[in-house]
Amino acid sequence: MNSTTLFFGKLFSYLFNPLFIPLLGIGWILYFDNSAETEIMHPLMKRFIVLITLVFSTFLPLVTLMLMRFFGLTEHMDLPKRQDRIMPLLLSIGYCLFGYVFLTKLPSLNPLFYLLPLGTAAVLSAAVLCTFKFQISLHLMAVGALTGTWVLAGYFLGSSYFLPVLISVIIAACTAFGRITLNAHKPFQVYIGYLTGFMVQYASVLILNRVLF
Repeated sequence: MNSTTLFFGKLFSYLFNPLFIPLLGIGWILYFDNSAETEIMHPLMKRFIVLITLVFSTFLPLVTLMLMRFFGLTEHMDLPKRQDRIMPLLLSIGYCLFGYVFLTKLPSLNPLFYLLPLGTAAVLSAAVLCTFKFQISLHLMAVGALTGTWVLAGYFLGSSYFLPVLISVIIAACTAFGRITLNAHKPFQVYIGYLTGFMVQYASVLILNRVLF
């Protein structure tokens, strides 16, 4: 493997880390969507949604991984061993549920914004179940969930999401290249990861929308 291939493999793995994907998803919806609902949303409300996403989907999971590394509970923050993944995944599910509770304090939001943390919790739950059987790619699960998020945004907000969905597929290809190049996963692990992330995110949000709204 040449140094250029290895460089891009590492670059894509770091850029599209699962911790950053929820921020990318919600950021596009809030600041690049041209629907009437996002156009009239108050800037402070947008910032609050971004802050909730940052705290519960990025900051707290990151702190969890740092503490695990500090106390020797994992060899690497990338969680290369299956047994190291269970605790941070379960904690991340709890963080998403807390994020949902905080978002419910905001009035008159489109149901999508309330449901996305629950969809993420469902994807993380699927990751836990898969982890008991094999080393599924968490990177590709996150990107698959991103694709699902943007497809759902088009449905809930009535906007065209062809471009962001296309971008998410390109991100998936780059991330899959990175994970396979670094020998972090076999090809079937990244393919299954992407499809599982997409299907669970998409289906869970639609089902919960019928149940809760």
